[in-house]
Amino acid sequence: MRASYRSGELFAALVERLSEERRAWVRAGVLREDAALDDERFAQYCDVLRRHKWKLLVQDMKQSLKQAEQEQDEEKFKELMRGFVALHQTMKDKRLL
Repeated sequence: MRASYRSGELFAALVERLSEERRAWVRAGVLREDAALDDERFAQYCDVLRRHKWKLLVQDMKQSLKQAEQEQDEEKFKELMRGFVALHQTMKDKRLL
């Protein structure tokens, strides 16, 4: 994320990365608020998006680990776990989790 973005511009950029269904959901939420997107509201929406993306990532990781286990690919399993643990630690260090 660039520091030069204003919160509204950054939020719009994040929303554009979502699927059409999720974009509609976010836009409906913003319209319901019937107010400008202030920094606090922006932070709340970012938090919701971050938690949702983390949940999807964990689900994908579980599937990948299950597949590696079914294929009895111990090296792939270990590699996936190392990457996941490193990502989790990085996100904790940056206080994103």
